[in-house]
Amino acid sequence: MDEDYYSQAGALYRLIPAAEKDRLTTNIARAMHGIPAHIVDRQLQHFAKADPEYGRQVTEKLRKLSER
Repeated sequence: MDEDYYSQAGALYRLIPAAEKDRLTTNIARAMHGIPAHIVDRQLQHFAKADPEYGRQVTEKLRKLSER
């Protein structure tokens, strides 16, 4: 049974150019803005398991949206 749910997503994220990573994480943060916190927290854990930077970028962008 394959239990590796994160390495492929992380590898793909690391292949994406910086400008595309920025657009991706911005779009994800915008889509998640306003979602209940317990759901957001769980999803952020998944992003971080795929790649720590991925999780950090989405988290930071969500934080900025919340400060508005």
